[in-house]
Amino acid sequence: MNRSVILSLALMAIFSACTTMPRGTPFEYERVDTVNAAKDVIYQQSGLWIAETFRSASAVIDYRDEKEGVIIGNGIITTRGYDYRFKLKIEAKDNKFKMTFRNIETLSGGGPWTPVYDYGPQGGGLSEDLPVEFEALGSSLKDYITKAASRRDW
Repeated sequence: MNRSVILSLALMAIFSACTTMPRGTPFEYERVDTVNAAKDVIYQQSGLWIAETFRSASAVIDYRDEKEGVIIGNGIITTRGYDYRFKLKIEAKDNKFKMTFRNIETLSGGGPWTPVYDYGPQGGGLSEDLPVEFEALGSSLKDYITKAASRRDW
């Protein structure tokens, strides 16, 4: 009888500790860049960049509003053998744009897509390569817009 009480208390302690462990905050990444281009050029080139960088603009883009200068779409990248999918928002203004990566999920071990959390300095749950990959996408978009703005009169 004592063993079952001790075992029950031990199991309750273990399960209550698991449910109160902090999950961290959902990981999001934002990048703002300046470019020498008008809002409409940035907006148009961002749509083309999405079409060339990801599968296709029609399959990827969820929302676009030229007046607001906003495009929202979905992307998937692979780094170190792990797939990450995310929601990408590009906001265009004269001479600058902002990229925001949200709803980031990973697929590992053939299991379901699971959210990526930022646990801060203690780590865990976030690939160190993910911010590097998002920076590379931002640089790629900036280069794409810059080249397009410089060759408008081809």
